Amino acid sequence: MSEPDEEQPEDEELQPPRNKTPSPPCPANKVVRPLRTFWHTVQKQMLMISTLGSCGSVMKSFIKRQRRLENLQRKEKAEQLCRQKVEDKKQRWLEEVKMKPEERLHKLLQARERVEQMKEEKKKQMEKFAQIDEKTEKAKEERLVEKAKKAAAKK
Repeated sequence: MSEPDEEQPEDEELQPPRNKTPSPPCPANKVVRPLRTFWHTVQKQMLMISTLGSCGSVMKSFIKRQRRLENLQRKEKAEQLCRQKVEDKKQRWLEEVKMKPEERLHKLLQARERVEQMKEEKKKQMEKFAQIDEKTEKAKEERLVEKAKKAAAKK
């Protein structure tokens, strides 16, 4: 690899590649660039304005697409959960079918006992509430009687 000569100015890097006939070196500060025309400036400004306006619509469409994708993902997850539940239900049913008849009967009896226990607990709660209601009604009646006595005593 050849090293660049220190004598050559760095301005040569800015010049186009040389043809067969070399041209005299031209310094960068003397290179004349054409001025932009008014029409070119207007076109550039219009392009900037149109890209800015389209940016907003691009963002809106991107947001809409993202929301659609998110909604689709949610629906897919919900469907997957539903399928999973159905599959689990089928699996449990198959396990129950495979069980021996005695085991199934035993499980059925246990379930019935649980239902009966729950019914008894509900009855106890209802009785408890009924007793509380009776107590409150008696207290109300006593208060009313006392008020009536006070009203009679005042007259």
